[in-house]
Amino acid sequence: IKMNRTEISFIIPVYNGAACIKKMLSSILRERDICFEVIVVDDGSTDETGRLCDELADREPRLSVYHTKNQGQGKARNYGMKRAQGKYLFFADADDKVEWSGIRILLKKAEAGKCDLVCGSYKRIDSRGEEEVGKDLPEGYLGKKGSRDEISRYHKVKTSSLFGYVWNKLYKREFLDENGLFFDDVRRIYMEDTLFNLKVFCKDPVYYLCPVCVYQYDVTGASTTRRPDTKIAEKSVRTLSFYSRFLREEGKEDENRELFVSLAMRMFCWALVRNIPHEGISLKRLKGRVRVFLKEPSFFKMMRDKNSFAALSSLPVWEERFFYSSCLWMLGGKIRQEILAVMFLLAYPVMKLYIKSRVK
Repeated sequence: IKMNRTEISFIIPVYNGAACIKKMLSSILRERDICFEVIVVDDGSTDETGRLCDELADREPRLSVYHTKNQGQGKARNYGMKRAQGKYLFFADADDKVEWSGIRILLKKAEAGKCDLVCGSYKRIDSRGEEEVGKDLPEGYLGKKGSRDEISRYHKVKTSSLFGYVWNKLYKREFLDENGLFFDDVRRIYMEDTLFNLKVFCKDPVYYLCPVCVYQYDVTGASTTRRPDTKIAEKSVRTLSFYSRFLREEGKEDENRELFVSLAMRMFCWALVRNIPHEGISLKRLKGRVRVFLKEPSFFKMMRDKNSFAALSSLPVWEERFFYSSCLWMLGGKIRQEILAVMFLLAYPVMKLYIKSRVK
């Protein structure tokens, strides 16, 4: 069925993506039955990205290209959001591809269910092949409140990659506009996609999960999330600070406690192990990153809150419940903090296997 109004605005920030941007644009522009627009924000590229996109836009009326100074992915997405005309927004990265068969289904679900947010599954592509992530999850609405199925579905996805990423979702533009929701500066924080989605979720959207593949996530190349980041601890605590302040301003700290606690512990553990393949294992470095988290007021408050352990009990994976709870307990005393750093050092080979098999 052909539609006259602009149904979807695809927003693509790109920095020096001359080698890959055509692949992404081709995967979007091949669709002919749905009315959409593509907004490319050239984020200060110094290669041929801008010229390639401009040449394609001259031949393709559905494509608009904007050139900005380098400001980071988050602000580039915000720039595109302010210029979007579609009923729904779809955020994509320049080095991946979309799958229209799934996007069409998401669009139908969004319209039929009057949804503010519809989430799909995705294919993760690496040197070993491809894997569809989330395809086995149950379809339907999800939320912290509602029916037993909605609450159960929420707990199954709340700490999964499906929940955190932005490029596997359709967002109703009117909902984002009405709630003033934008991305934070990726250069200052870590996991800006997750922070954006947590803010969206705080506004109680009508949220629907549909496990159909809408995106091909290619991790064989380089990106900001796949390179070592020596400031990962500092950026992580800044993310926690931003989220804590947002919840406080919204008056929704209590009802989102479990999300904050699980996010805080996940970011804490990830900050300690993320760079080990690049930096090597250093007890001094591990201790230093533990101290960075302990200096952040929102993390320290969470650590001292007796309800934090209960918040972790709703995590769907028992290994995470056990490990995060153990870390949280060890953070409560100076001697135990020393033991915690040693534990990470000794347990890293096992953690590495777990990360490889479970972290997507």
